[in-house]
Amino acid sequence: MSLKSAALSVVLCVTVGPSAKSHDIYSHLVDPLGGDCCGEHDCRAVPYRITASGVQMFVFEQWINIPESTITYMSIPGDDGRTGGGHWCGAVTGLADEATLFTHCAILPPKTARAD
Repeated sequence: MSLKSAALSVVLCVTVGPSAKSHDIYSHLVDPLGGDCCGEHDCRAVPYRITASGVQMFVFEQWINIPESTITYMSIPGDDGRTGGGHWCGAVTGLADEATLFTHCAILPPKTARAD
């Protein structure tokens, strides 16, 4: 197998492998302003909690405050339920020691709209 063929095989495995398929559940999501949630952002199922100060999500091993303007209340077809319906789409900016998480979209199940 040539180096070019091997590289192509790796690219195909990465782009159509299990992680690509699991990410498909986010492809239809839009933010509260109608923009694409996923686009250039990372989306993942995450635990969430509702506190006196608002919604928090557990992203990259830390609880972060979620801006109310980024929250959409809906069920996502294909959600496996392991986080109770919490999903986060966002980006990491900065260096590892000073990384900042930017929330683009936060998805909570419809039942939490009443609890908020």
